[in-house]
Amino acid sequence: MKRLILLAAALVISAAPAFASDRNSICIRQDDIWNWSALNDNAFKFLVTLLCMHWIVDPNLASRYVSIASGIFVAPFILFSTHAGYVADRYSKRSVIIASKIAEVLVALLSIAALHMRSLPFLFAVLFLMGLHSTFFSPAKYGMLPEILEEKDLSNGNGIINLST
Repeated sequence: MKRLILLAAALVISAAPAFASDRNSICIRQDDIWNWSALNDNAFKFLVTLLCMHWIVDPNLASRYVSIASGIFVAPFILFSTHAGYVADRYSKRSVIIASKIAEVLVALLSIAALHMRSLPFLFAVLFLMGLHSTFFSPAKYGMLPEILEEKDLSNGNGIINLST
């Protein structure tokens, strides 16, 4: 159990936002922002999947919970992607990204509590929140490229972001 809490703590540390002190710039530190976000989401989903198989003795029931966990992680993308696109268009993409990264840290902190309590329903709720944060982060991430890159560099920038996430 201590190893799981240490893993969750590592997720919190890696989710800490890395933004420039210049308020007028959109700071892109791809190593800190893009890579860790995708890694955190997938690592946490994988962790919940493993815990489902470990904590539930009946293999048939465990496989159902694994499927439920996958569905819970994907549900925010299906339910809220149009809203996330609207938010990314309506508000500053920089602000949306900062809010998403702050939300990611808070969700990672909640994951520590869920792991400590050994509660699958709480872990599922945190998994949903992790997917929700990613749903709002993605449109802002991709939508900011035309704002910060010249048209000739847009394809290359898009490729780099897709490669890194």
